[in-house]
Amino acid sequence: FGNGVVQARTVLDYTVSQGELSEVKAVLPEGWKLMKVEGGKTLRTYFVNTEDDQSVLTAQLAKGVSTVYQLILELEQTLAAPPATVKLSLPRALDVKRETGFVALQSGEGLGLTVSESNGLMQVDAAEFTRNTKQKIQAGATSYGYNNPDYTLSAEVETILPEIEATARHLTAISEEQLRITTQVNYSIKRVGVFKFRLRLPAEAALRVKSVTGPSNPQWEEKTVDGTRLLIVTLKQRTKGNYPLRIDLVRSMSELQKQVEAVGVHPLDVKKLTNLVGIYAEEGVE
Repeated sequence: FGNGVVQARTVLDYTVSQGELSEVKAVLPEGWKLMKVEGGKTLRTYFVNTEDDQSVLTAQLAKGVSTVYQLILELEQTLAAPPATVKLSLPRALDVKRETGFVALQSGEGLGLTVSESNGLMQVDAAEFTRNTKQKIQAGATSYGYNNPDYTLSAEVETILPEIEATARHLTAISEEQLRITTQVNYSIKRVGVFKFRLRLPAEAALRVKSVTGPSNPQWEEKTVDGTRLLIVTLKQRTKGNYPLRIDLVRSMSELQKQVEAVGVHPLDVKKLTNLVGIYAEEGVE
């Protein structure tokens, strides 16, 4: 599950107990698009048609197989915007004496996956799944085994939101010619990574953004939304853990002001924010 789609990879391992196998068939579930078929050098051709009101893939082999044969199918369907419930019907072998197997569900970063229905399935751990299928699955994946392909499986998909805490240190420096404000933000990002930060700039337009610096040289732009000045910082890749960000503001002054307000750049969309404020006058200013 991820990037707006559900992707399925089905590996069908056929075992021939007597005679020879010249073709194999598999029922394709409704709502899925067949993306790829792999059958090794033995696969001559394949086609999909309708049999008994169901979509059936037929793989014809170049020569008869009397031992084992593996067919791999890759399918894809659109994932509705989370939160969403997805009923999973997967390909199954047709015209076989018995089918047993394993199923694993895993999601990409930013998506939470919870199984809401699992009838006819037995939950197994990742080690057992990998041992039987020779397929690796990611940590946190949910896996099952079955002895009958007529199982039912549904999952709830939801968006995982990042949990962000920040400590912002604002330092105002006053000189005869300009006012400089430096805000150093130390972000702590948990649960899932982020691609961008939003920060609120001081209302005074004369305080312009001089520079924005951080690891990997993030891009930035200033926007005004509903009268509020915002700084949008875009990272080059999804980032999780600790991220330091520095913003420098500057305002030219023709003369010293009797009173200066200590302001700064304030992080938005954070669960917890700690602000530390400092102010000092450079030499020659009292």
